[in-house]
Amino acid sequence: MEIDRKELKRRAREAMGLTRPRFWVVALVYFLMTTGLSYLPNQLIPFLTNEEAAFTVSLFCSILMSLYVVIVQFSFDLWSLWTSRRLDPGLGSLLQGFSVAGRVILMELSILGRIMCWSVLLSIVAVFPLVYASLLLNSALLYPLVLLLVIGLSAAVWAITLRYSLAPYLLADSPDDGGGAAVRRSVELTRGWKWELFKLEFSFVGWSLLSLLLAALVLVAALWHAGFFQTLAAFPAAELPELLANYFLWQSGATTYFLGLTQAQNDLFILYSSVSGGVGTAVLTDLVTLPVFLWLTPYRSVSRAGFYDARLRLQREGAPLL
Repeated sequence: MEIDRKELKRRAREAMGLTRPRFWVVALVYFLMTTGLSYLPNQLIPFLTNEEAAFTVSLFCSILMSLYVVIVQFSFDLWSLWTSRRLDPGLGSLLQGFSVAGRVILMELSILGRIMCWSVLLSIVAVFPLVYASLLLNSALLYPLVLLLVIGLSAAVWAITLRYSLAPYLLADSPDDGGGAAVRRSVELTRGWKWELFKLEFSFVGWSLLSLLLAALVLVAALWHAGFFQTLAAFPAAELPELLANYFLWQSGATTYFLGLTQAQNDLFILYSSVSGGVGTAVLTDLVTLPVFLWLTPYRSVSRAGFYDARLRLQREGAPLL
């Protein structure tokens, strides 16, 4: 037995078309409440001259912002659930999460702790074949193996996160049960159905790739304007693979002395990091990808809420595990 994801997505689009205000208005307000608001601390911190005070303020703002975004995200999931059920939610639903803020935060901390434990366990398991292979294989064969392990670990962690993806809807339906109960029930509800949920999530990959393409075009334009490609052209083509490897090592914290970088290479890395990580590039990227965000975010969330309701219905009907 399986859930018809095409019908699920059709119903999601139909439900989105009935919302008042329109779904894209709700998504825009959600964007302003999260991504838009996240730029404010960046405007405050540069005015602090004391480095210790700037670090403290930055850390405090990051923690506060993370908790705030978690609650607003839950509120958006609640809007999606009500939209899927044709309950005509309004903009006020984006504030509903604050009424159960403590339970939402505990739920997210429980999910984060479980994912971290699984990630550490999987990483430890992956280290042994990697160490063994490093003793037998040369570097040319070792690099593809490392890449495959990274991809495999990422896929495994994503599969694990699917276990907890229905927890917000369960908490929304039964807030008195608490966040821990929502997480445990999500694990039970997705047992044997993670492949169906994965297929639903993967069906949106085209929209995600479009967003990534637009973001990449913005980055290329910003680098071109900053003169990055003109500087890069001064390096021989044969040095580019080594240059790319050194950049990742440099970004991880390795010193220029340890890597043996020239001043030109170091300047190139600093230029790329300043442009790619700059506030201006981030703002422009968000603006260019905003149309995709306004469509994809509610579309995916309402479809997932529909999957949750379909899974509940099948559970009540006594559907067997896949």
